[in-house]
Amino acid sequence: MISKNILAVVLFCLTTISGYSQIDSSATKNHQVWPIKISYLTHSYSLPFKKPLTKPIQSGLQVGTEFRYLNKNASGLYQSVNIGHFRNTDFLDAYYINSHIVYRYTTPVNVFFNASSGIGYLHRRHTREVFKLNNNGVYESKFDWGKPAFQFGFSIGAGYDFKSLSIPFVCFIKYEWFASTPHISESVPLMGHSLFHIGLGYKLK
Repeated sequence: MISKNILAVVLFCLTTISGYSQIDSSATKNHQVWPIKISYLTHSYSLPFKKPLTKPIQSGLQVGTEFRYLNKNASGLYQSVNIGHFRNTDFLDAYYINSHIVYRYTTPVNVFFNASSGIGYLHRRHTREVFKLNNNGVYESKFDWGKPAFQFGFSIGAGYDFKSLSIPFVCFIKYEWFASTPHISESVPLMGHSLFHIGLGYKLK
């Protein structure tokens, strides 16, 4: 069942990307901007808004872009596609791909606020050496291929657009929370993750 859910997530992300060129809306009649967004992030295990930052810092990196569905007055509706990595030294090394529906409100002074929700695929590996009992009753080291998981969550954030200065950059901060299932430990069916992002975006023309 989990593998079918994960396959559905991957297909969703792929069809999202391929479907961009097929959308016939007012958004596509204007010039479409494809920003490249890169963020440094920190990871922690937590419930929503609980201990988003921990010590020592467990760092990661995310790269993504977004497609504009609607942009009317100060409000906009977008869809993002992101790939990322984070490492928790004591537990796991993780890679992910996700897609979020994003609502954005931009103030007259080019400060913007985001809220989003979405789903994705998460692949985790142990950060420590893994051993398995062989046929001789001896534990031997084995390569850890990792385990797949389905993820779902939300994010909130804010930033500033430098377009008033004719500079094609934005800066932003974002808090993201998602749950993954199953966890890398089979005894834990669901695990919460907090990611805190600080990043820059460049608008491709």
